[in-house]
Amino acid sequence: MSVRIFFSLLIFFIMASIGGFLFIHHWEDTKRVPQSPCYSVIKEGRFIGNDLQPYTFDGIITWWPKKEQMSIFGIKKNDKDVLVVKQTVQLSDVTQYENAIYGRVGLIDIPIDSQATLSSTFNKKGASVSLIFKPISERKWLMMMNDNWVSMCEKK
Repeated sequence: MSVRIFFSLLIFFIMASIGGFLFIHHWEDTKRVPQSPCYSVIKEGRFIGNDLQPYTFDGIITWWPKKEQMSIFGIKKNDKDVLVVKQTVQLSDVTQYENAIYGRVGLIDIPIDSQATLSSTFNKKGASVSLIFKPISERKWLMMMNDNWVSMCEKK
């Protein structure tokens, strides 16, 4: 075997190994979801409620993966009033497929002081919920909830 063929094969195998490593590393990263709590901060978010009335929300949404629940805390403003929102949504029947988490709304915890004026910000009990995470960096994910909310989820 000549020296030229030997070095050509050596360089080929080194490049193939590096390419394989990068491919597998990227493939594994796309399937990750947060394993510790992550939160999304919403500032001056403009939404439309179930009553088809616009409102503005300032607050934090936190995903708790080990508890399989989401919590929301913030201030909801509309033309009539300003409400403090404190809710916890417990998911049931949770399954994970690659970078997506699917489940159903199991329990909605709304404190007594806000139940009279506020319904659930997320979904009604029994409704399906899908969370899709796309890693951006080691500590940040792009989170899509039910195909319509997109936010940045950052590790605590």
